[in-house]
Amino acid sequence: ALVEQTGVTYPTAQDPDAAVITALGGSVLPTTVLLGADGEILATRHGEMDADELRSMISDELGIAA
Repeated sequence: ALVEQTGVTYPTAQDPDAAVITALGGSVLPTTVLLGADGEILATRHGEMDADELRSMISDELGIAA
């Protein structure tokens, strides 16, 4: 229902027992986690982010101009 309400168009998954979010260090929604190619957690951000904050996180942690 939340996906429909928010208009999200990207792939999503369910985590009903919170196992994945807990393993990734998340405790609130939204939580943004950047993973390296090897699966290592590079950065975790809890709470809302605007587009500029997300671009900065990607640039800082992954060295990619977003």
